[in-house]
Amino acid sequence: MLKDIGCIVFNIYIWIFYGLSTISWITVKDFVRINRYKKMGFFNGEGEFRKELLNIILWKGIYYSYVLILPLIMVPLPAEVIMLAFFSMHFITGICISIIFQTAHVMPDTVFPQPNEKGIIANDWAVHQLVTTTNYAPRRRFFSWLIGGLNFQIEHHLFPNVCHIHYQKISEIVSETAREFGMPYHVKKSFIIAFCDHIRMLRQLGRASSRI
Repeated sequence: MLKDIGCIVFNIYIWIFYGLSTISWITVKDFVRINRYKKMGFFNGEGEFRKELLNIILWKGIYYSYVLILPLIMVPLPAEVIMLAFFSMHFITGICISIIFQTAHVMPDTVFPQPNEKGIIANDWAVHQLVTTTNYAPRRRFFSWLIGGLNFQIEHHLFPNVCHIHYQKISEIVSETAREFGMPYHVKKSFIIAFCDHIRMLRQLGRASSRI
């Protein structure tokens, strides 16, 4: 019974977090990351950190100005309607983006390697991309164009500087090379299959969370 409750609750609230993902991006995520990078020593002194922090604040100000403040001033609708439209836009975008990426990473076939006590993961970078990533709908040209080639997530990781229009042809080479060296190459025939597998993975995680 506890497993079933944990699974149901997890499968419900995870979609809320998916929807809130871009809300996180436009509010706190950049500030959290820049502070993390500061602690990791990525900035040359306090001056560079302050400059980048100012850039973040400036660009967020520009974004909120034309996406939210100007509509509140100029659009002849109640403020709550505009706020609801703004939130709905981000919530739908968050769900769409999350589904695209989660079906490439949180899947029953992929693995989630953990670092050792020294913080080192056993596989090298290229192998890590293969074992932790899944492609889907490789023959759906329009769908691939629609999502910017992100259905070829393996190639997206391995060749980040290559335009996505080449991913389909590159994927044939990558999959053949993976088979040659006995490496996994996860691919689902369609997005629907990948999405259903992701739902199955969420159920597994829900059951696991109920045991914690």
